[in-house]
Amino acid sequence: MAALGGIAGTARSKTLADIVAAGGGESDSNRFDDDILLNAVIAADLVARLADPDAGLMRFAPDDFAFVRLVRDFGYEGRDEAGAWDAIVVVLTDPGKGDPIPCRRTTSRAHAARA
Repeated sequence: MAALGGIAGTARSKTLADIVAAGGGESDSNRFDDDILLNAVIAADLVARLADPDAGLMRFAPDDFAFVRLVRDFGYEGRDEAGAWDAIVVVLTDPGKGDPIPCRRTTSRAHAARA
């Protein structure tokens, strides 16, 4: 078994940050990874919270396919991840009074709960 977390001889479970980061964060044709979620977590400054191995968090967050479908409900006509991300920023900017980050942070926190 490979050592994770830099501690030789021990292994740790993947954190939520590890799982979300596995997709790489670049817009691609894989609709079932977490590129959009990773960008939202980074923008909302929640990486450290999701990387805590002792947090015991459970994920309730959509994959890229679900994010694209969601923003299509708000009027986005495309199907690509990059365009969906841009549409999410637009949708969240108005309630954030010109700043989408507070809405992203609140939304992202609502999708990770203690297991």
